[in-house]
Amino acid sequence: MLNASNPYVFCYACAVEERAVPIYRRDGTALRPVELGVPAGLVPGIATAAGRVVALAEADLWREAAALAVRTASRAPDDDGLRWLSILVNQTAAARLAHAGSPGQPLLTNVLAGEYEAALDLMRAQVPLEAFALDGPLIAGTAAETDLATMAVTLLDYSGRAVRQRPADPAIHAVRALGLALAAPNQLERAREAAGRALSLDPVDEFLRQAAAFLDSIESAPGLPPLLPEAEELLPRPSSERFADDFMLGAGDRGHFVRALQQRLARVPSLGFSDPGRYYDIYDAATREAVIQIQREANLEPTGVVDGPTWDALEAAWHQPVSGEAAEEPKPSRPATHSRLGAPIVYLTFDDGPHPTWTPKVLELLSHYGVTATFFLLGVEVAKFPHIANAIVDAGHEAENHTFDHVRLDETSREDIVSQVLSTDQALRDAVGERVEPIACLRPPYGATDKRVNRIAAELGKAIVPWTVDPQDWRRPGAAQIASHVLANVHPGAIVLLHDGGRERSQTVAALETVLRGLSKRGYVFGVLCR
Repeated sequence: MLNASNPYVFCYACAVEERAVPIYRRDGTALRPVELGVPAGLVPGIATAAGRVVALAEADLWREAAALAVRTASRAPDDDGLRWLSILVNQTAAARLAHAGSPGQPLLTNVLAGEYEAALDLMRAQVPLEAFALDGPLIAGTAAETDLATMAVTLLDYSGRAVRQRPADPAIHAVRALGLALAAPNQLERAREAAGRALSLDPVDEFLRQAAAFLDSIESAPGLPPLLPEAEELLPRPSSERFADDFMLGAGDRGHFVRALQQRLARVPSLGFSDPGRYYDIYDAATREAVIQIQREANLEPTGVVDGPTWDALEAAWHQPVSGEAAEEPKPSRPATHSRLGAPIVYLTFDDGPHPTWTPKVLELLSHYGVTATFFLLGVEVAKFPHIANAIVDAGHEAENHTFDHVRLDETSREDIVSQVLSTDQALRDAVGERVEPIACLRPPYGATDKRVNRIAAELGKAIVPWTVDPQDWRRPGAAQIASHVLANVHPGAIVLLHDGGRERSQTVAALETVLRGLSKRGYVFGVLCR
C-alpha cells in the first residue's frame, strides 16, 4: 500500500519538496511501514550489497541505489525483505528523479535526487563569475533570494553525505564548492579546496579548471547578498458570501486564505505571532493558538476555527493602534530561525516529566543524535524523581518550569500562580542545585495564558514559551502519525511540543527517533530556548 499524500514537504523557504513514498505492507494482522534498512537473515555477500543500497539511499544517491537494489534482490528472489527494500528504494527514486530539475529551484531539486552531474551542468551554463555569485542566475528568480542560507546549508548537507559514498565524483565536489561559497562568502578557502578536488578528479573539464582559477583569484564571493523582496502584498480575505455558505478555516488547511490569515495575525502585536513567510501556507498549531487568543479577546467561543465573526474580530484587532497597557504587554519569546552558519534551527521541547520510564529513553535518543532539548518539568514530578531531573541537566539539556501541579493558570488566582511557579523553581533547585539556574522560562499547562498571566510571569522573571508544532502525542495516535505531523509542519525556528511524562509515552519515544533522523538529514540543528 502506498501513501500518496506525500506529507514530507522539505523546505518552504526553498520552495522545493523532498519527495517521499511511504509504503506499508500487511503482516497478516496490521499494516506495517517498510523501513529503509538491511533485512535480517541474509548471507554475508548479499547483506553487504544490501548495506550498500541503504547507504546510497541515505546519501540520496537514488539512481545508483535503485539499480543496485534491483540487482541485489535478483540474487535472492525468494527473500521478502530484499524485495520490499527494492520496492521502497525504487519508488522513492522514481519520485525524486521525476521532480529533479523542477522550475523554481532546478539546481536544488537535482541535488535532492542525487543528480549531481545535472546540477553541475546548470553551473556549466554560466561563467564562474555568475555561477558563484550571491545574486547570480542560479539564485535570482528562485526562493533562495529570500533564504540563501537555507539553500547553502542544504547543498552542504546533501553533498557532504554524497561525497562520503562517492569520494571520486567531481560533480559532487563542484556542487559542494558552490555551497561553501554561498555559505561563507568571505571565507572561500574550503570552497577552493572543493573546487581543486573536483579538478584533480577531472583535469580535462574546462569549466572545473575555470572555476578553480576563479575561486583562487577572489577574496569574496561575487555579487551582493540577495535583497529581501518588497513586502508581500496583503492577500484578500474570504468574502462575506463565502462565510455565509459555512466556509471555515481550521487545522491542516492550506492555501492563500491561510496565508491571508497569517499575514493579519502577524500584524497584531499582542499575539506575538511570527509570520512564517510566503512559502508556508499551512494552518498549523501556532496559527490555531493565535486564532484562539483573538477569539477569547473578542468573547467568541475559542474553537480555533476561523468563521466570519472570528475574521471580523481579527480585522478589528490588527487595525487597532497599540498604546497604553497593550504596548507594555510582554511578548512570547521568538527564538532564532538559523544558526550563525546559516543552518535552520528547530527546538524540541518535552512537557510533564520527569518520568522514571520515558524520560531516560528520551535522553538516550537525544544523546545518540547529539541533540539538546528543553524540558518543561512539573514540580511534583521533580520532587518524586530528583535523580532524573539531575540526569536531564547532566546531559546538557535545559530544565524549565511547567508549574507544580499542571494547573490552568488563566483560571488560577494570582497567589496560586505565584505559588505554582515558585514551588517548581524550588523543587528544581533542591534536585539539581545551582546548575539549573537561571530558570528563565515558563510554559503554562495547556498553553492556557492571557495578559494577566503574562504580566505575572514577567514579574517572576519568566518568559512565556508556547509552541508552534503540536503533533498531539498525548492522544497516542500512533508513532508514525506523530512523526509525520512533525516532519510535515516543521520550519526554521519551529518549537516542537512532545511529552515525556504524564502517562505511557512509548509512541512518543518511537516517533522521536524518526523525527531526529529526518530533521538531521534535512540539515537542521537543534537549539535550546532559554539560555
